[in-house]
Amino acid sequence: MIPTPDWDEICTLTQTGGEDRQGPLAELVLFATRDELEDRPSYLLVSESLGEVDNEQLEWLRRRPDFPLMA
Repeated sequence: MIPTPDWDEICTLTQTGGEDRQGPLAELVLFATRDELEDRPSYLLVSESLGEVDNEQLEWLRRRPDFPLMA
């Protein structure tokens, strides 16, 4: 299970066949789990505190009640 994250931690998000992105954890989670993508690419988020986070774990982070960017 993923511990309580630091949503402001600067992380790297890699995408298969795409460019790497850097930014705060919360923004990268939001980007990687946005709904408008029908065939979501494989993402891997690299965080100093969380380690490597795959697509399934990114979805789990987005559903956390403490996720700061929920509308």
